[in-house]
Amino acid sequence: MHLHPNNCCPIFNYNSLEIIEVVECTFIRKDRVKNILGYCTEFPHPLDADNVVENPTLILPRNWYGG
Repeated sequence: MHLHPNNCCPIFNYNSLEIIEVVECTFIRKDRVKNILGYCTEFPHPLDADNVVENPTLILPRNWYGG
């Protein structure tokens, strides 16, 4: 699965958690793909693109990955 915060809305904090209002999810069927690379370590990912050019790029908050 790949998550990308949509920058149409800002990230907000709730009880010290960063919450993404709109998130895009991409699911991959492992039986259809060879050589799955594993976990992404670069955010934003090079294939991610902003949805609203005028708004700042949103970085996936740490509480959304890595435990």
